[in-house]
Amino acid sequence: MTYRTVLVLLLLLAALPARAQELEPVVPPPWRGQIDAERSGLHDANRIRTLFYNFGMVGDFEVNPDLSIFHSAEVPKGSGLNYSDGITPFVLARITQENGRQAEIMLTGFRERQARSPITNRIMRFEPRPGYAEPNPNVNKGRSIAISNDPRTWPGAMNEDGTPRRGAAPEECWYDKIDDPDDPGWCGSWNGFFGKRPNADQESFYVM
Repeated sequence: MTYRTVLVLLLLLAALPARAQELEPVVPPPWRGQIDAERSGLHDANRIRTLFYNFGMVGDFEVNPDLSIFHSAEVPKGSGLNYSDGITPFVLARITQENGRQAEIMLTGFRERQARSPITNRIMRFEPRPGYAEPNPNVNKGRSIAISNDPRTWPGAMNEDGTPRRGAAPEECWYDKIDDPDDPGWCGSWNGFFGKRPNADQESFYVM
């Protein structure tokens, strides 16, 4: 290995930390996670049936003893066998505080034991961002999370009378598609892993 090659490699390695520290664009305050955007949904495709929430939790504690209407990771569907009282991701990080000391923090979407911020007085857990479900309760009457088999839950897709909506502004539709050059907002279309057309029995989508 020549001296010049070694020098180039060292320069590339030296640039890596600076690149890793590049910050993502800040989300405008009106589009950040908020408690009034919380919704629940029900997946009941294939052989699984479960309640889930858009603050990051799948399943829940048994709030209704009637297992014919309460489903939490029920497998197989219709059996009444619930396998969880709540599944959620845990995100852990080590930070340096203003006093120079390091601290470990953890964020989750679980239903209980979440601390309240002494600064904002808000529960410190994942919260869903607006712009990913139909907010109008006269359209999305179940106040559901956006789900692929129900266009009433897609933002800006349907009218109150149940007919497809025409002429919705991009800002009323999918937030992450507002800047799409070909179809701003993807109004009236599903916004899933495979694009505009649902390809699974059911698919749901939200952002925290």
